[in-house]
Amino acid sequence: MHDETLPEEYFKSAEFCSMCGPKFCSMQISQTVEEYNRKRREEEADFKLRVNVHAGVLDRLRNEDEDIFIDMEKRYLVKISFRAENGLHPEEFEVFDAITNKRLAKVER
Repeated sequence: MHDETLPEEYFKSAEFCSMCGPKFCSMQISQTVEEYNRKRREEEADFKLRVNVHAGVLDRLRNEDEDIFIDMEKRYLVKISFRAENGLHPEEFEVFDAITNKRLAKVER
């Protein structure tokens, strides 16, 4: 995801990019969404996820990283929505099943 501009293979195996830091990274959100998507049953046709993030992070997700999530929606046939949650730190996020409102993951700092 972030490796297009990295010159050496060594740097491409990092868990986060240097711009995002060790906790908040759209790459980490996408990995969490991909992991849950692999676990779901294929017959779940109406699959929707909601990701709660700090309000300041939402702008980046809507602009700089938007293509990552559009690609994931197409690849996994899932609808991903984002919601600003003022109680979260910029390095934290939560992933919910948008239909049942069940929290699937929470990443804390």
